[in-house]
Amino acid sequence: MNDKPKFDKLNASSHGTANDAWSSLMALARLISVNETTGTLTIQNGKSRIVLRQDGMITIEGETIRQLAARNIVLDAGVIDLN
Repeated sequence: MNDKPKFDKLNASSHGTANDAWSSLMALARLISVNETTGTLTIQNGKSRIVLRQDGMITIEGETIRQLAARNIVLDAGVIDLN
């Protein structure tokens, strides 16, 4: 269950998927990294990065970060630090 696939050894024909779909999945896999020592999961695309730590801390970094909502954006925390 926890065995990691060898992405460079897999190909679309071995899984019966469309080549373009498999290429898209492989491109996505290259954006994700896991630090096995700390358990930190990082998704990075260019200058944008999301880091999820095992202790519950989530860090979002980017040139511009937008939040859009059709209704409310609710912030619920012990302390909200706005600069």
